[in-house]
Amino acid sequence: MKEHMPLEHRYYAEWNSARFMQWASKTGQATAQLVEKILTTRPYPEQGYRACLGIIRLENGTMNQHVSKLRQNELSSLIPALTGQ
Repeated sequence: MKEHMPLEHRYYAEWNSARFMQWASKTGQATAQLVEKILTTRPYPEQGYRACLGIIRLENGTMNQHVSKLRQNELSSLIPALTGQ
């Protein structure tokens, strides 16, 4: 199926929940927990990939200092909004 995708979309075929968990765990435990929650609350994990990617990018990007200061319970309060619960 990957070979039938446009070249610019082929890297999406390599995404999976394990890969997102690996990326998230590199940034911290709170991020990994949030990503795991998003992936497990969607009917299909693929529906949460974009949200997870955004969170991981925040952690790795210029917002790193601000996101790192959030406490575990503050990240937990974001879960309902991000998971639609």
